[in-house]
Amino acid sequence: MKVSVVMSVYNAEKYLRQAVDSILNQTFEDFELIMIDDDSSDCSADILQEYKDQDERVILLKNENNLGLTKSLNRGLAIAKGEYIARMDADDISAPERFTKQVDYLDQHPDYSFVSCIGCYINENGNREQLRLFPEANEEIYAMMPKVDAVMHPGVMFRKDDIEKIGNYCEDFRVVQDYDLWFRGMAAGYKFYNIQEPLVLFRRNESYNTRKSKAYRMIDFAVRKKGYRINHIPLHKRIYIVIPLALAYIPPKVMDKLFYVLKGFDPRNKAKEYYQNGKSGTENK
Repeated sequence: MKVSVVMSVYNAEKYLRQAVDSILNQTFEDFELIMIDDDSSDCSADILQEYKDQDERVILLKNENNLGLTKSLNRGLAIAKGEYIARMDADDISAPERFTKQVDYLDQHPDYSFVSCIGCYINENGNREQLRLFPEANEEIYAMMPKVDAVMHPGVMFRKDDIEKIGNYCEDFRVVQDYDLWFRGMAAGYKFYNIQEPLVLFRRNESYNTRKSKAYRMIDFAVRKKGYRINHIPLHKRIYIVIPLALAYIPPKVMDKLFYVLKGFDPRNKAKEYYQNGKSGTENK
């Protein structure tokens, strides 16, 4: 088995079929899709069961209680048979060629542990909004990581063996578990690459900002603090730890209105010039 896709699902019935179909319709076919129902109270479990009954590539796990994303992902990793692990969220959409491009990159670059991509925001109706940009090269990703999360989690693929060596997702963190994983990967000397093509349509719906509560921001603060320490980040670069503290006091409704204004100050947007120069040439894919 080449790839195991791990998707945790909680009350995602509205967009779930679009997400699952985008995985099952990948041009790359050697994969299993492990879906974990995290004790959903809507029709998500029924939808997942339908897919399991129809496609032998689908493996369905059910949590008796709501465990949260981190523990659910670790449940999926524990049974994954793939050499590579691909992440996917239950409300996003993967481009058909996503796995083909990511598998090709990891196969051709055995010294790299992570490959992700840039994305494109979509709204509740699936209409495209702005690009979600990330730096390309490993050196750029390392340099940006103390400022912001420089790798898109629902678009990532990584080597299962490498992640197991650093302990999979840390269950101390119910959210922001991806940022913690990247920091630990950096501390282990792992390499990252972001394909400069929008291989994931990233859903920004009515709950996007409300999910990022004050508690969420405090965990972000804790993840950064730990990440700075284990990577020996110089003190003058630790100023970015104030970002989640500042965002914690912006009401979700205000954040929603200012979302793209604030994104204009996002250091990840320095990738825009690279992208618009046409090196990837895939904006309409």
